[in-house]
Amino acid sequence: MHFTDDGIVIKHMNIKESDKYLVILTAKYGKCRVLAPGARGKASRLLAASQLFSYGSFTFFEGRGYLKLDSAEPKEQFFGLSEELTALSLASYFMELLDMVGDSDAPANDLLRLALNSLYALSKLKLPENIVKPAFELKLMALSGFEPLIGRCGVCGKDAQDPLLNLQNGVLHCASCRDKIDGGVSLPVAEGTLAAMRHVLSSDVKRIFSFSLKQEALEQFYRVCEAYALAQLGHDLPTLAFYNKLL
Repeated sequence: MHFTDDGIVIKHMNIKESDKYLVILTAKYGKCRVLAPGARGKASRLLAASQLFSYGSFTFFEGRGYLKLDSAEPKEQFFGLSEELTALSLASYFMELLDMVGDSDAPANDLLRLALNSLYALSKLKLPENIVKPAFELKLMALSGFEPLIGRCGVCGKDAQDPLLNLQNGVLHCASCRDKIDGGVSLPVAEGTLAAMRHVLSSDVKRIFSFSLKQEALEQFYRVCEAYALAQLGHDLPTLAFYNKLL
C-alpha cells in the first residue's frame, strides 16, 4: 500500500552500504520510521530529500511490517542553516526534541508547522536564537501535552505574588505558596518573562517569535523555558549540550 504526505526529516542514520534510516515527521501520520534504499548514492532520486531538515512530499510503501520511502519531492531544505554553526546545531536540537515528543500514527500538523516556522526563523529571517530557542521549547511542550498552567497561582487561585514556576508540576505559584507544592524545583518568573510565556502559549505558531524583552527578562525567559522542557522530558540531550558549548 502506498500513501503520500508532507513532512520533514527529523532524524537520519546511514545503514548498509548506501541506504538510510529516516524518521520523518508528517502532517497526517505523525512520525514515520522508514527505510530509504540507496538514498546515499550520488545518482539517487532520494538523495536530496533524505537529508536532515529536508521538507517535502514523501510517498511511502507499507510492506511487511515496515515502511519504505518510495519517492520524494523536496520543497525546502533550509540551506541557510549551514551559514552559522550555532544555528545549525540549534536546529539539530529542535529535531531531537521533535523525535522525542512526536507520536506515530497520530496527526502532527501543528508540530510540523512549528518545526517549519522555527527553521525558517533561523535560516531565512535570521531571528535571534535567544528568542527562537525558548519560544520553540515552550510551544513544543504545550503542543505535546505538557503546557504549564501560568494563569493564576495553582495553590491559592489568586494572581501569583512574586511568582515562580514549578518545573516538574508545570504550575505557577506564589512565593508564599511554595511549601504547598508537592516537590520539584521552582524558578522565579518576572512580569516580563510571564508575559512572553503567555504570548507564546496563546499565539499561533506563526506569531510566537513576535515579542520583545529587556535583556534581563530575556535571559530569564531563556533559562526557564529550557529548564522546563528538560524537566518535563526527563532527559539530557546531546544536541543541546553541543549547542551550549558553542555559546
